[in-house]
Amino acid sequence: MKIIINPINDSTVCIGGTASFLVSTVGGTGNIDMYWNDTIRSNPFLVSPTNDLFFDVYGLDANGCSTDTLDVELNLYETLNLSVVPNVTICLNDTATIQVFTTGGLQPYSYNWSNGLSDSSFHNVSPLSTTTYTVNVSDDCETPLQNDAVTVFVNPLPVVDFNFDISSGCYPLTVNFTDQSYDPNNMGVSWDFDIDDSSSFLSSVDSSVSYTYSSPGSYGVSLSIINSFGCTDIAFYTNVIDVHDYPLVNFSYTPDDPSLLKSYVEFYNTSSTNATQFSWSIDDLFSSNQENIAFEFPTDSLVSYTICLKASTDNGCMDSICKVITLKDNFLIYAPTAFSPDDNSINDTFFPIINGFDDQSYKLYIFNRWGELVFDSYYIQNEWNGNDLNGNQCKEGVYIWKLIIQDVINPSEKIYYGNVTLLR
Repeated sequence: MKIIINPINDSTVCIGGTASFLVSTVGGTGNIDMYWNDTIRSNPFLVSPTNDLFFDVYGLDANGCSTDTLDVELNLYETLNLSVVPNVTICLNDTATIQVFTTGGLQPYSYNWSNGLSDSSFHNVSPLSTTTYTVNVSDDCETPLQNDAVTVFVNPLPVVDFNFDISSGCYPLTVNFTDQSYDPNNMGVSWDFDIDDSSSFLSSVDSSVSYTYSSPGSYGVSLSIINSFGCTDIAFYTNVIDVHDYPLVNFSYTPDDPSLLKSYVEFYNTSSTNATQFSWSIDDLFSSNQENIAFEFPTDSLVSYTICLKASTDNGCMDSICKVITLKDNFLIYAPTAFSPDDNSINDTFFPIINGFDDQSYKLYIFNRWGELVFDSYYIQNEWNGNDLNGNQCKEGVYIWKLIIQDVINPSEKIYYGNVTLLR
């Protein structure tokens, strides 16, 4: 007689599970009783073990004949064992990874997290405040579920803020930046000011900083802070500081050679296009806010005048330029046609009357009718008294004079000729 057990011999069940053994017989007489460890058991035999079990199984028929004895081992899966990652501390808006590690039971495992997390052994979470995540783990059979929890502590960020005393102006522009940040945990913060300039870059760990912008442009400023937990916040402002340029100031005037005869002068602003307001002054004689002006200079004396133009932009950046104009004496020449050197103090000497000349260029030559030089002079105060180069009196008659001179306005050499009659 033979017996067959299903499942065959050895089996494994989960804690809390039930194993069912069905014994079939081949041969024997009448009803066959099944003995499990010498105890008659029903067929099928149901057992819910709490530990591993070992059975000797045999059967007796109506005649007391026995089957062979079979050894049956019933094993239990291990209990579910969980371990979660340690509690973690993060800064607000950072991400933490939470994970549970599972052994025992019968895979696959199922994970039921609190906070609406999905069925997975790990998650990346970014809670807005300190949060405890609880997980219930079950297996693929009746093993009692297990649970564990992990807490993510969330430190609030420090709140970054700063102010500055001025946001625009003409270069060089000095701006004072002051930190206004605070930490909700009252843990204190450290600072890092970053000031972006086209020509340099300043980074400062002070809570306030002063910076001078040396060229025009629009500049950004950022402040990052970190508290004792290592939590950071940053504020960045683009184009928050406007540094303005100055106008290029200049002017022209016409005529470009003012003189006693051309004393009415027109002045024209030739400054850069960003100049929008103007202020003219000519010594203490004249002032105007017009863009272009005209002025007639006094002609009673030959003096120099200082003409100044101040120009400013819509942003208030101002520059100026001054030029000096000296009215020149117009070139005039007159030469008498006769003189009488008779010592009566009336027309005793001959000399040309000249205005507006360079006295260093003065040369006067007197010739007789035969072309002989009878007198020369190299400064205008040396007048011809009617004597020749040897001091002898010249005879009455007509003499030829030659004058070489330079005009102060148009300083090219000029030569003049004329006749003068000497009378005695």
